[in-house]
Amino acid sequence: MGCILSAIVGLGSRAAIAYMYMETTYLQRAFDSQLWPLLGFIFMPLTTLAYTWTVLEGRSMEGPYAIVVGVAVLMDIGVIGFGTRRRKS
Repeated sequence: MGCILSAIVGLGSRAAIAYMYMETTYLQRAFDSQLWPLLGFIFMPLTTLAYTWTVLEGRSMEGPYAIVVGVAVLMDIGVIGFGTRRRKS
């Protein structure tokens, strides 16, 4: 199953979140409510995946795990910003 999830992440983070929601209990174990994964799916999919991975590893948001989530946030913001800049041209 890990190979399938890795392939889907390569295709798109939103597809990976949709697969995780429908086929696994990863999102339900990582988040207390269904609202946060939904908002993450819409606005910050890479950050949602990174946070889910961090929580399911049983780690706290310190050290390298915080860096992974921080890089995911920057990548999400960069993707959103690039799309806005491209539409203005």
